[in-house]
Amino acid sequence: MSAQKQTPFQTIEQACKTTGLSMYYLRRGCWDGTVPHVKSGRVYYINVPALLRSLGATTEEPEPAQLPAKVTDIRAAGRKKARA
Repeated sequence: MSAQKQTPFQTIEQACKTTGLSMYYLRRGCWDGTVPHVKSGRVYYINVPALLRSLGATTEEPEPAQLPAKVTDIRAAGRKKARA
């Protein structure tokens, strides 16, 4: 992405340059509803951050799941129950 201020909603041509996706893909996605967009008159404005999230192309990684402080072996727990 360039040093320009990025706006969340961009025209198809701008979004094509920002994301590297083809204009055909973006147009078809707007028509069939798979690309998040808003239509104003005849112009489609694509929600680029939402599009990148849906494609899994964001650089933000989710935090790893936190494991409990004490992790027990399930097989060992089952054997203890069987002996009791």
